[in-house]
Amino acid sequence: MSCNCANGAALKFTKAAAHYERRYRRRGLDTAQKHLVRGLKAQGIEGLSLFDIGSGVGALDLELLKAGAASARVMDAAPGMIESARRLANKMALSEKMDFRAEEFLSVADVQPEADIVLLDKVLCCLENPKKMIGASASKARRLYAVSFPRDSFIAKIVFKGTALLGRLLRWSFYPSYHEPSALAGWIKDEGFSEAYSGRTVIWQILVYRRENGRDIPAGNHSKEAIHR
Repeated sequence: MSCNCANGAALKFTKAAAHYERRYRRRGLDTAQKHLVRGLKAQGIEGLSLFDIGSGVGALDLELLKAGAASARVMDAAPGMIESARRLANKMALSEKMDFRAEEFLSVADVQPEADIVLLDKVLCCLENPKKMIGASASKARRLYAVSFPRDSFIAKIVFKGTALLGRLLRWSFYPSYHEPSALAGWIKDEGFSEAYSGRTVIWQILVYRRENGRDIPAGNHSKEAIHR
């Protein structure tokens, strides 16, 4: 039996938002997120715009803005996550550089503008059809595309496939999925990207891709993109 993953995930992560907000306040980024920041900074982020799909509490965006990125559009289907992101941004005096959207990306993808960098941290494993998400989200990235997903390891497969099996048996409204990393990487490369950075943790594979023929915009325009809060 298939789950209603979009609605189920939004409800689950709204309930968990306060936990993620407290964790970021106390401990900062998790290890996979630190890899993403390291990989993006190595490619150069100064003055660039971010579009974070499935942003959670916006932790990655806050750190990248502090490191020199010009603006961040944060989008999450869970309203509670966006509320937490707004609180954190206000506390760090970064809210004027951010655009907060409590929306499910695929339902509004056609009207979303491009950004220099698109991020999907631990998002693809929340979807039954990651290929559709990769195609829609990659089209919004002018320069860099950064992702994290369960890696090709025995531990990751046991954790995610086991959880999915339990979720199907118990008819949970949401449970994560394991997708073959080689397939995910292949679909991203098919969108015109080449790998620029790779890192991993026990569970997560972290990758930053560069568009092979970057779609640049005129110098100096990055910080002028409209911010709607």
